[in-house]
Amino acid sequence: VRSFDGHLYSEIARISLLIENEIITDVHRWGLFVAVANVEDIETKLGNGMLNLAEDMARYFISNLGYPASHITILFDDGWIRDEKGERICTLQDRVNRIDYVTYGPATKDYLVRSIERLKEEANKYRDSEVFIWISGHGVGEEGRIGRKLIGRSEVVLWDSTITDRELGNLLDDLKAELCLIVDACYSGEFANRLIFGIPSILKSGIPRDGRIVITGESRFSKGYASTISGPLFTRLWFEGLKTGKADGFKGGVLKLGRRTHLRFFRDGRVSVEEAFYYARCMIRKNYKEFILMQPQINDCYPHRFPFNMGEMFLGD
Repeated sequence: VRSFDGHLYSEIARISLLIENEIITDVHRWGLFVAVANVEDIETKLGNGMLNLAEDMARYFISNLGYPASHITILFDDGWIRDEKGERICTLQDRVNRIDYVTYGPATKDYLVRSIERLKEEANKYRDSEVFIWISGHGVGEEGRIGRKLIGRSEVVLWDSTITDRELGNLLDDLKAELCLIVDACYSGEFANRLIFGIPSILKSGIPRDGRIVITGESRFSKGYASTISGPLFTRLWFEGLKTGKADGFKGGVLKLGRRTHLRFFRDGRVSVEEAFYYARCMIRKNYKEFILMQPQINDCYPHRFPFNMGEMFLGD
């Protein structure tokens, strides 16, 4: 560059800029993490634990499962971090410990819909696409009343609205990729077309289909439990089993309660989505007996519907 004072030009000054961009190989994996914890008109606030867990999972997916960081989206509350009194501290993007290249935004209904539409547009371009979606927050229902109805929709609270199982099913209807969906919220079983104990629900969400695994942290009638620091219990255990390898060899067993098999044949050094689910169920039953009524549910249609679902889904394969 040169400066000009109206009479003379200065000497030329040069500056070099290095722009560091993420190097993306031909990887067709996408992750969407949605957490709503501190809605203003809901008395129970869940702090930043869900965001902490979402980012822990995102970092693991990027570092260990080959998900490009630029293919990860994290939506939390209204896009702001708040203190214990609910006062705004900073936006998700302004934090020094944010994950580089990851897209951050608010967990509003419009932003969620647009995020899923963008994800579908990209994932549907490739035959080998893999999508992971995690949604956590308050479920709609009241113990003893709405939450106990046999016929009804499961519904999760967003920052400015709610989303039902059927609405999410419609959004994901034309997604052609392999999908693992986890919904960890009170009374969420209908997202997996399940009531409790694996019993099929009367109404259908439209989400389960060939090539998909749908998991809920709670049954149609059950409340969930979450830490304000580390997030919802079921997802924490599912993720623990996945990242530590502790879930390797876990199977459904009798009544699909989850147990570790004694046969080494089933321990291959990797952990599948299903193994992590049964690990989490087993840990709740053994170590968190006060929360045993959560009754997590799974609808496993991978690679096809029952009885052709003997294969397992390994994220990042």
